[in-house]
Amino acid sequence: MEAQTRSRLAGRIFPVLGLLVFLFLPRLSTAQIDRGEVTGTVKDTSGAVIAGAKIVLTNDATNVSATASSTATGSYVFDNLNPGIYSIEAESSGFEKFVEHGLYVHVQQVLTADLSLAPGNVQQSVTVTAAAPLLQAQNAAVGQTIVNEEVNDLPLATRDWGSLAQMSAGVEAAAPGGVTADAGSSESAYFSVNGSNVWQNDFRLDGINDNIEFYGGNYTLTNAAIVPPPDAVQEFTLQSGDFNAEFGHSTGGVVNAAIKSGTNRLHGDLWEYLRNNDLNANYYFNNVNGVANPTPRNIVIHINGRVEGSC
Repeated sequence: MEAQTRSRLAGRIFPVLGLLVFLFLPRLSTAQIDRGEVTGTVKDTSGAVIAGAKIVLTNDATNVSATASSTATGSYVFDNLNPGIYSIEAESSGFEKFVEHGLYVHVQQVLTADLSLAPGNVQQSVTVTAAAPLLQAQNAAVGQTIVNEEVNDLPLATRDWGSLAQMSAGVEAAAPGGVTADAGSSESAYFSVNGSNVWQNDFRLDGINDNIEFYGGNYTLTNAAIVPPPDAVQEFTLQSGDFNAEFGHSTGGVVNAAIKSGTNRLHGDLWEYLRNNDLNANYYFNNVNGVANPTPRNIVIHINGRVEGSC
């Protein structure tokens, strides 16, 4: 009787546990897709590792900090980081405090920042500015990150930042006359990665599946279902090969975008976007071949704004 009671209890508990695992674990793993990571080793000037060093990583835009301690091998890890610029501090008894500014964390990047502490008084500090790493040694993924400055400053005739993925190696616009009217041009957000089909690209927005077939409906000007204005995009990464197993949706590239998360100051912008035939030049090869400007005779005016901040 007691064995039967235990069996029934287990039969009720395990399905509930399984449901909890199903609901929460995928969300945790998804949240990592649009984040970055900082790792490294703490050593002294002779190259010996320092265990138990206190390390503080601070987001320069929000002043949000995280604290870690170096392990017995001197290593440390900060994961699940929003894209942005960070500063890092390290201190240990008998060593000068080490401060490094300008650590730029990108989407899906594992940034290596090794810290070197010099013997001395902890009240003294050594401050350096980080240089861009020449090689990402922690991740084998191939691709390119389009940062916020490029998203905002480069011309976008259709206001679709996805077309900037064509800046990456191995990316080619869809064939002219194909999916949309602008197919084959630099304005098109339909593209082939390393020769794959244009429908085989995986769009992710803040770690969420952003592919049009996931939500239903027809294509507009891109495979992405939700396309926020460029002003709202922090950055995006086009991964063209050797990406992690968490991306198993498509055989093409992965467009992984992150929305701006706000800062510790309230600020924003207001913009107007005007497009009509009087201001739009014809394509070069259209002029060469005597083809008229394909832009329809209409006027497109967008007036929008953005406000961000955090408490």
